[in-house]
Amino acid sequence: MSSPAGRRHTGVLQLRTVAVATLDAHGVEIVRWPIKHCGAVDLVLVDRVARVHLVARRTGRRVTLRHTAPELVELLELVGLLELAGREPSATPPSEVLG
Repeated sequence: MSSPAGRRHTGVLQLRTVAVATLDAHGVEIVRWPIKHCGAVDLVLVDRVARVHLVARRTGRRVTLRHTAPELVELLELVGLLELAGREPSATPPSEVLG
């Protein structure tokens, strides 16, 4: 069944790419895939990324994220995994951020 002409379903959540993950071994990229998420980026997504990262490290590989959505970068920094996004933690002490 299709919707009438000119009308779109607005209640359907759309997947969007929030990062591109790469799996490297000894500096050689093995595979690359998009990380897609429905709705707002949340800690559930960060947990999934962290689990993939952990498995990769246990097998001597490395996962990195590219083209990472800003909201995902913020959550990665919050949980101490900012290096996955290829970035360094903020040098600004928390007391200066809060003012």
